[in-house]
Amino acid sequence: MVFKPEPISDSGRLVGCKKCGTSLSNEHYLESKNFVGQTGRAYLFSDVKNVWEKEVADDRQMRSGRFLVADIGCSMCLEKLGWTYVKSFSKDQKYKVGMFILERARISYL
Repeated sequence: MVFKPEPISDSGRLVGCKKCGTSLSNEHYLESKNFVGQTGRAYLFSDVKNVWEKEVADDRQMRSGRFLVADIGCSMCLEKLGWTYVKSFSKDQKYKVGMFILERARISYL
C-alpha cells in the first residue's frame, strides 16, 4: 500500500517534515513556541496530519509535570518528529491533552 499524504489547508504557512517535505500542519494550528523537546526548541500544535502515532503511551516526567505521551513521526519517511499528549496528571496542564509537540529541528516551513 502506498502512503498518500492528507492535504493540509493552504490558508497560512505550511509546516512540514524537514527530512522529506511532507506537509504536517499550518501556522494557524500553532499554539505556542515556548516548549522544549529532545533536540531543543519545540512547538505546540493543536492539529497535525500525516503522522504515525506510537500505539503505547509512555509515562514521562517533564518540566511542566507528569504526562502519558505517545511519540509521533512522519508517515512518509517515518522520521520521529515529537509526541502527542495522551493524559495529564495535573489539572493545570490538561489543556495539552490531544495536542502535539513538533521539534523545531525536525520540521521546516514549506
